[in-house]
Amino acid sequence: MPKKLERHMGNENKVNSKEIIEKSKAMFLPDEVKPDALPYVYSLEEEFAKTKKNKSYLFYLAVIGFIALVVILTIFITAYVQNKSRAIDINISEFEDLKLRDLLDSSRKYEAQLNALKDELDDIKLKMNNDVLRVKDDAARQRENILAKNLSEAETQKQLARVKDSEDRKVKAVRASYQKRISDKEQEIAALKKQIASQDSKMRSNIQKAEDIVSNYQKLHKMKMDKQKAEYEDEIRRLKDYHQRYIASLILKYNPIFRSDRILKIINTPVDTSSKSLPKLRGYMPELRRENVISEGAFRSIRDKIANEQLVTDRMKKIPYENSVPSALNSLDSLSRNIISDYENLWYSLVLVIQKKNRQLGYYGYAFNFLSRENPESGYITDPRDPKHIRLHMMSFHKVKEGDTALVFRSDDDYIGKIQFFNTFDGLAAKTLELVQGKKMEPFDKILIKIKKD
Repeated sequence: MPKKLERHMGNENKVNSKEIIEKSKAMFLPDEVKPDALPYVYSLEEEFAKTKKNKSYLFYLAVIGFIALVVILTIFITAYVQNKSRAIDINISEFEDLKLRDLLDSSRKYEAQLNALKDELDDIKLKMNNDVLRVKDDAARQRENILAKNLSEAETQKQLARVKDSEDRKVKAVRASYQKRISDKEQEIAALKKQIASQDSKMRSNIQKAEDIVSNYQKLHKMKMDKQKAEYEDEIRRLKDYHQRYIASLILKYNPIFRSDRILKIINTPVDTSSKSLPKLRGYMPELRRENVISEGAFRSIRDKIANEQLVTDRMKKIPYENSVPSALNSLDSLSRNIISDYENLWYSLVLVIQKKNRQLGYYGYAFNFLSRENPESGYITDPRDPKHIRLHMMSFHKVKEGDTALVFRSDDDYIGKIQFFNTFDGLAAKTLELVQGKKMEPFDKILIKIKKD
């Protein structure tokens, strides 16, 4: 029998409580939580035998006490956990009292309302701008109609000024008609911004108790809004940039910039833009008809074309072109006027030369006609150097036709040869049909027309 049990058996009234507790631990605690010791093999028969010999009531009391202690500890721990749970419930209810979800929902709702109001304000301004553009388009059409009426410069400017005043009044009226709606919408936006500011203030006053949650939400919301704002701003910037580049390309397309040195030298030459009238145009002269240069109707047609060209040029100069176009139009107008003036002087000088030569030819013609009257002949050879194109002078009373022939004499009995007449741009001419051997035609040889054709 073990010594410890012997000691217990001999001293039943002196039970050591520490030993009982140790035994209780050994009996009730599982192996995993026992103190490190030598393994003990439990024998049910031996224990029953020991128990019969050692009937200790303190042992049972210790077991009961241990169980009671476990129960008490369990009740205490359960009560502690319940108290903690109640405290957590109270904190959650206090958090719910903050109505953060309602505040956040209201904030989102106000933000949506604010964006909607801003969109409505933009729509109103867009409609106002469209109405202003329609007024300007109507004014532009009226200006086109006035310019198409071919009125005097003073009357044209007067009517254009009247259209401009009407346009300004209508634009002002359109802006005034929209101003109240714009002001009301701006007031709504300002009032809503105050509500948002008040809501934000209220949220900030309560946010301290739930700072982490709200801060994270605000940061996320701000990140989303900043991202959305950045996307919108980037889109607007790109649209504006595209619009500006598109407008610039259109302006450059129809208002080019000339870079050629030769063209720049022309358009950069100073021109007189003060003159509004055409150069002095001379009237039709009879020499143009007598010399078969141009008919009077064709001459008037040229004058009409000059006036039409000037009308179109003046109209083009009134269009507000940009870049090199205004200078080019002024240069074209100046060049056109100079060309017209130069050609006027040119043809007029040529007519004067023709008049002078005709007077000189008249003197020679008078001498030939006088000679023909004194010595009745049909005509005279004037230039026989080209046998196929002999120049001659015929009396006006002879009706010579193309194909007629004539005899050529130097004196009444000195026959030279025979010629045949034909018409040219310069007048009547002849070619040699027959020539006496050893002779040649000379100026002032006489022409004798044969009545019968060969």
